[in-house]
Amino acid sequence: MDGTYRNHIRFNSHNSLEHELVKAEICYALLKANKEFLTECKLKGLRNVSDVFVTDSAHVIEILHTETDKKFEEKLSKYPDGLKVIKVFTKNYNIKDISEVFYT
Repeated sequence: MDGTYRNHIRFNSHNSLEHELVKAEICYALLKANKEFLTECKLKGLRNVSDVFVTDSAHVIEILHTETDKKFEEKLSKYPDGLKVIKVFTKNYNIKDISEVFYT
């Protein structure tokens, strides 16, 4: 993993405000649940940057605002097997969307 610190929120000015606010809310919930995470991290061997990577459970949380399903599927195909990727839409985001992260 590269370019980030555990439990430290990194914002990306190329993302929308909505995207970054959902990321902050997710990270706050993870902190409250004593989960460790990385944001805007580049996993070894990948060119993608993960929005949120939960180190405790190897979940990747991808936050989508304007991306199409096709673009998400392209990004998803670049992740190695074994990582659980959860997609979250900013338009109808609910913390329950990532509930499986809290129970693993």
